[in-house]
Amino acid sequence: WRRAYFASVAFVDSQIAALLRRVDDDAIVAVCGDHGWHLGDLAEWEKFTNFENAVRVPLTIRANGILDPAIRSDPVELLDLYPTLAALAGIDLAYTDRESVPLAGRDLFRLEPSRPFFARSQFPRCVGAIEYDDDAILLGDDDAYPAWYLNDCNDVPSRLFTHMGYSIRDDSWRFTAWFEWDGAAARPPAVALELYDHRLDNGTCPDAFDGPFETRNLAPDPAYRAVVARLYRDLLDLFHIRHDLADLLEIDSLRSQQS
Repeated sequence: WRRAYFASVAFVDSQIAALLRRVDDDAIVAVCGDHGWHLGDLAEWEKFTNFENAVRVPLTIRANGILDPAIRSDPVELLDLYPTLAALAGIDLAYTDRESVPLAGRDLFRLEPSRPFFARSQFPRCVGAIEYDDDAILLGDDDAYPAWYLNDCNDVPSRLFTHMGYSIRDDSWRFTAWFEWDGAAARPPAVALELYDHRLDNGTCPDAFDGPFETRNLAPDPAYRAVVARLYRDLLDLFHIRHDLADLLEIDSLRSQQS
């Protein structure tokens, strides 16, 4: 099944190449995916996680005569596509300054190397075997599986989620924090933390089954206490999660419980 999946990807690649041979040389072309995909790695299937293989996507931009060929490893988001393509096409986005909500995203070709940036993702869990079917909520009614196993939130209204996982990724780390969900927002402090080291990740995607990057959770390790504390504060700010000093102080207690 993995070979069949890889074959389908190779077929799509060939079709993209055929398309590029036929469009005008001065056409600006962007190719991306909307999500990643697990193929059995980390005992996961499909896209329903906050791990790298589920949230990372391919992103290629061709703009002949404007951009020199280059590969960048900076963490970016698909939110950056609109301002980037607008800038390449010479479209003035000044009107967005007058919008009620500021324009999200950055021009990828005017990044500030000294400014840290995080790519963000989030995904819910429905712990306790919640199943949603025609407004009938069944809580833990299937004794064949443990409560943590049936945690899929597909087709479950957001008001019934039990937990929300928020994840941030910079060029060195992936950090994920899980919070209880009150039906509309996260309730700090976090109930679980994950920290994965990507400092040696050059973006070439080693085999997911043998790759070293997200198979060991470093959050409980005392050696990474400062990293966890810094990234937790960044995550709360980036996702606008309301918190107070007590929430930050409880992180050490949570790390001790996880270890």
